[in-house]
Amino acid sequence: TSREKLVDGTAIAVATLSGSLAAPHIKTLWNLDDLEMNFKDILHKKKGIKGVLEADLNIKEGQRLFFNQLKLTLPPLVLSGKGSLDPQGNGLRKLSIKLYPLTLSSLPKGLTLLGSTLTRGSIKFSLNVQGKSKDWRQWNKKGWIALTKGEFGVEGLSNPLSNISLLLNLERHAVELSLIHI
Repeated sequence: TSREKLVDGTAIAVATLSGSLAAPHIKTLWNLDDLEMNFKDILHKKKGIKGVLEADLNIKEGQRLFFNQLKLTLPPLVLSGKGSLDPQGNGLRKLSIKLYPLTLSSLPKGLTLLGSTLTRGSIKFSLNVQGKSKDWRQWNKKGWIALTKGEFGVEGLSNPLSNISLLLNLERHAVELSLIHI
């Protein structure tokens, strides 16, 4: 079987460096317009779709990375995060991710979120992850996903489930689903 590429194409980046060599501060701006991104069933962006990745990070003691801001903008989708990473140690330390409110019908042709399962609705989420082990399943997770007036395509059903509003809460290793409206 062939492996699909996660990214393919050309990205143009501009970076500024400041601070000491031992602890540099790096700001980058990446133009992603000519890049195809394919994160299976999560996000697919075709070449030609506008996109920008902004990063503001510090590298400190022992090569630890501190992301003051990491922001992916694929209009109208805006995903931002911050956190710290120890690539030579035990891996991730702390991460916060936020998806600004997004109406799926406003996505341009060539940009899909969550594959073809969720076809309509407004979605937003917030997630905090903290851990030290290399096994992400052991990390503490806390967050939520909210969907308003969603429509799901379900295999085996001739019509999609529609007008669904729900709130999914994630706490450590447990998930709680609250159906607000079906």
